[in-house]
Amino acid sequence: MALSRQAVRLSPRHPSWYLIWEAWGRVFLGDAAGGLAAARRMLEIAESPLQRAVAQDSIAFALGDAGRLPEARAAVAAARDSVPDHTLAFHRRTMHFEHPDHLDRFVEAMRRAGLPE
Repeated sequence: MALSRQAVRLSPRHPSWYLIWEAWGRVFLGDAAGGLAAARRMLEIAESPLQRAVAQDSIAFALGDAGRLPEARAAVAAARDSVPDHTLAFHRRTMHFEHPDHLDRFVEAMRRAGLPE
């Protein structure tokens, strides 16, 4: 998260994906509200449909962690509106975590929120 924040600070026109590590990191550390705020900023500046989908997934992850499952499901639905073939397989293929249990936690949360395999 510190490196993500530093990259954002040093690049005033940073890409949206710079915020993913802050959003997810905050959720993993038990700060769902902070993760949600970072994910919403990510959505505001998303450069493409795929980046919007990833931002919506980040929103869903934070909302689901906060126990707000109906809202998390709505975020996943919005992600699938942006990229209809967006699935859990995408995250498994593209996201690399130092701790495999973090990927497992994310995947399980997204599964509960309705993102298909």
